[in-house]
Amino acid sequence: MTPWQTVPLSGSLARIREPEQVEAPVFLLLHGWTGDEKVMEPFTRALPDGLWVLFRAPFPAPSQGYSWLAEIPQGGTQLEHFRPAIDHLEAWLHELERRFPQVDWQRKHWIGFSQGGATILAWALHHPQESQSLSVLAGFLPRGVSPYLERQVLLGKPVFIAHGTKDRIIPVDRAQRMASTLEESGARVTYCEEPVGHKVGTGCLRRWKPFWKEVEG
Repeated sequence: MTPWQTVPLSGSLARIREPEQVEAPVFLLLHGWTGDEKVMEPFTRALPDGLWVLFRAPFPAPSQGYSWLAEIPQGGTQLEHFRPAIDHLEAWLHELERRFPQVDWQRKHWIGFSQGGATILAWALHHPQESQSLSVLAGFLPRGVSPYLERQVLLGKPVFIAHGTKDRIIPVDRAQRMASTLEESGARVTYCEEPVGHKVGTGCLRRWKPFWKEVEG
């Protein structure tokens, strides 16, 4: 297994492990609010070989860690609030494509935990062709997405959703509604919930591995 390396990015950095195979897919992992790139490393144990990119969010969180939003808005998080994060991700991807030309950048799989899950959904709604699959782990769907979903921009997109029924930060009914909403818009949703808090349980992690076999073939 190749070693991890830290790669500076414009205004941030990423923790990266290069693939052992040529023309490998890309797995892009986004942490949650107050987290950092290191907290996503355990999820890579369930991933196939590929370029693993663990981003650090561009904005400092109030108490510790980092955030994908410059500030937490009052009255709920809207899709438009993620525009600065999307701009950062666009710039970072351009940097990484130049640095790692050997991987297959057409096979980008997005994985987000909590606020990172909302961020990858915002990215995919703006760039559906730049997202081969989405994994939303203990995350949520931002408000204001109806105009995009009505156009079925995620039609046929594989989406894995994992959530805890005891989650007190993002209640499970939000995840259930998200799964129904995305499925109604044409996405191919795999939904898993189990009795855990704001994290991903072992049962859902076990179901995640077959998801990758199906997506990557």
